[in-house]
Order: sequence, then structure tokens, then C-alpha cells
Amino acid sequence: MRILTEFIGDLAKLSPEFAQPGVLGAHNIFNHCTRVPRETWRLLADAGVNITINPRSDALFGFDDDTFAYQQ
Repeated sequence: MRILTEFIGDLAKLSPEFAQPGVLGAHNIFNHCTRVPRETWRLLADAGVNITINPRSDALFGFDDDTFAYQQ
């Protein structure tokens, strides 16, 4: 079973516990990923987390600030 997480704004900061082996992995899908700090991107990439890209809805609802996560 996969776990889908809405991941925007202040929710985009993960505590150190998420870096522990097995907590994050291919079973995770993170949706939106706006305003995600660089260190969190690295954590997600290293864990093999899946990311969904939503450039249309993120722009429509103003989920991002100056750049889309997709552009980063």
C-alpha cells in the first residue's frame, strides 16, 4: 500500500526522524511539494520517494511562492 501525502507550505519541513532508514521510501507519494527546502528535496530523493507534479492546480490555488517545485 502506498501513502499519499499533501505536502505544501509549512508542512514541507520534515523532522530528523524522517531520515531514519525505512521511514520514507518508494511507498510514499508526496503531492504538490511547494516551498520545499533544499535539504528536504535531498532527503526525499535519497529515500526514493515518489513526487506528483501539479503545476496547473498549484498555480490556480496559489500554493507556491516565486517558483514551482517542478522548476527547481
